[in-house]
Amino acid sequence: MNAVVDHVAAHGFADLSLRGLGAAIGVSHRMLIHCSGSKEQLLVEIVRTTRT
Repeated sequence: MNAVVDHVAAHGFADLSLRGLGAAIGVSHRMLIHCSGSKEQLLVEIVRTTRT
């Protein structure tokens, strides 16, 4: 999750794709979906992580 948060902090949400995010942090987009459930839930987790 730290790599996801770091990437989003550097590049923003606007053009975020799971394929691009996965490639940037070295995991498959399917692994991101598996861990979070959906892109929307991943964004919720990013926000939740940055608030604590």
